[in-house]
Amino acid sequence: MAIQNHIYEISELCFLHGIHEAVISPGSRSAPLTLAFVRNPNIKTWYIEDERSAAFFALGRASASRKTVVLICTSGTAALNYAPAIAEAFFLEVPLLVLTADRPPEWIHQYDGQTIYQENIYGNNVKKSFTLPVSDDQKDTLWHINRLTNEALNTAVAIPRGPVHINIPIREPFYPNENENYTFSENSPRLIKAPLAFKNLNSESWDEINAFIASKKRIMCLVGQNDENLDFNKINNKAVLVKESFSNTNFLNAITEHDFLSKNTDCLVADLIITFGKSIISKALKTLLRENDKIAHIHVQDNPRLIDTYQKLNYKIEVANQIFIDHIVWENISEDLDFMSYWINGNLQIKERKKTFLENVAWGQLAALHITLSSRNFDAIHVGNSMPVRYLNSLQDYIKSGTKVYANRGTSGIDGSVSTFLGQAFEYHNEVLCIIGDVSFFYDNNALFMKKLPVNFTILLINNGGGAIFKHIAGSKDQPELKDYFVGNQVRTAKFICQELSISYFEVRDTSSLENALLVDSPKVIECFTDADVDLEIFKDFMK
Repeated sequence: MAIQNHIYEISELCFLHGIHEAVISPGSRSAPLTLAFVRNPNIKTWYIEDERSAAFFALGRASASRKTVVLICTSGTAALNYAPAIAEAFFLEVPLLVLTADRPPEWIHQYDGQTIYQENIYGNNVKKSFTLPVSDDQKDTLWHINRLTNEALNTAVAIPRGPVHINIPIREPFYPNENENYTFSENSPRLIKAPLAFKNLNSESWDEINAFIASKKRIMCLVGQNDENLDFNKINNKAVLVKESFSNTNFLNAITEHDFLSKNTDCLVADLIITFGKSIISKALKTLLRENDKIAHIHVQDNPRLIDTYQKLNYKIEVANQIFIDHIVWENISEDLDFMSYWINGNLQIKERKKTFLENVAWGQLAALHITLSSRNFDAIHVGNSMPVRYLNSLQDYIKSGTKVYANRGTSGIDGSVSTFLGQAFEYHNEVLCIIGDVSFFYDNNALFMKKLPVNFTILLINNGGGAIFKHIAGSKDQPELKDYFVGNQVRTAKFICQELSISYFEVRDTSSLENALLVDSPKVIECFTDADVDLEIFKDFMK
C-alpha cells in the first residue's frame, strides 16, 4: 500500500464523479496530491506556477467545458492567491473543487513555515468548505474522509453550481518509496451519487403565473449573462426581446441597441419585464428599469438565492429557463403593438445610423474592435472588463452568429482575464479572441508563461496608456488626481513579453496595419495603440 493512500482515493473519487482535469501549482506539502492526480491515467493535469493565474485558468476550463475542474496548491499563502478566481467562480456559478494542502492542526501558528489559518479561508465565496481529518488509517477516519469528499463533489455540481473547498492536513512523509505504489481502479473507493433533480412548479402555480403575465400588454424579456442557447420562438411577437453581447442566445427581432433606446418615456416603458440569466452591462437599461415604478418583474433562475437587481421583483421562478419558456401560454397575451414597434423600429434605425458612423470612424478603440469583429470568424470571444466589455456590447451585432462570448462578470474584476481566456481557448478548435485593455493584460501577463499555450488564440490588446474608463466616469474624470491615481498612466508594451515567449507580435497604430495583422494564422498578440482622449471623444460622438 502506498503512503497517503487516502489522497490517491480522493483522486479516484474525482474521476468517478466525472472530473477529468486538474490544475496544479508546485509545493512540497501538496506533493501527495500532485502525485495522486498526475499518476491517475484518467485525469489530465495542467501545471501553472502562479496560483492566481492557475485558479483563473481552471475557471476558464470549467466555464468552457461546463464540468468541474480540480485546483491543487500547497499550504500557506498559496491558497490565498486562489481567492479572486474562486469569488468569480462563485458568482458566475462555475464548479471548481479546490484542494489546499495544510499543516496538521497542532502546528498552526507555532512559528513553523507556510502555516496560516486555512479552514474556511474563502468565507462566503464558496458553496461550502470542508476540512478533512488527518488520516491515521483507522476505518472510521477513512470512512469520514470518503464521506466528506463525496459530499464536496456532489455540492460543486448541485444547482447553483460553484466552487467547493477541501482543506487537507497532511503529515510527512510526502513522497512514496520506490516500492510503494497505488494501482488505480483495482479497489475503487465508495462512490456516493446525488443525481440532479430539476425543479418544476405545480399546475396551480403555473396557472397563477400565466394569469399574471396575461394581465400585461407591454412585456419585455431580457437575457443577461447566460451559457445556454434558449429557444425563444414561442415568445416572438408577444414580447420585446432584449439581449446583450454575452447572452449567448439568438432570436428573431432581438433588441441589441437598448443602450440608445433606454429612455424613461411612456412609449418605451414595459408593464412587465421577464429576466433570464445573470447580470447585464447596460447602465442606461438598468436605470430605466429601476426608476419606473410602473414596471412589474418576474425573474427566472434555478438559484435559490433571492436576487432583485431592478428592485421591482414580483415573482422569483426557481426553474430552468427553458422550462419556464415552455410552460407559459404566450398565445394568451394581448400584446401592445405600438410598444413593440417603438422598440423594433427604433432598433433598426439605430443600426443604420451605427453602420454609417462606423464606416467613417477615425482610428481608435472603437475602430479596432469593429474591424476585428467584421474581419474574422471566432469560435469564442473572451472580453475583459472596464471599457472593452462596454464597447463589445455596443458592437454585438458584429459578432458572428454562433460565437460563444465569455466575460468574468461575476465580480467584474480586471484580474485574471488572460488566464481565464487561455483556459477557455483549449476547448475550441478554431480561432478564439481575447479583447482586453492594457492594465488588465499586464496585471495577468504571467498567464502567458504557462508550459503549453493554445495554438488558436488572438489577443487584441488595446493600449491607451492606462485605465481609460475613469475618463468616462463623471466623478473620477473631474478630479486632479485622475492621471496619477485613477488612469495610472502606464507606459509598458507587450512587445518584449511576446519576443521572450516566441509569440507573434504586431504593433498596430492604424486600420491597415490591423487588417494585415488579422490575416496571420498563428497565436498572436495584436497591440493596438490608441489615444485615450481621442477614444473618449469618438465614444461620445458614437453615443450621440
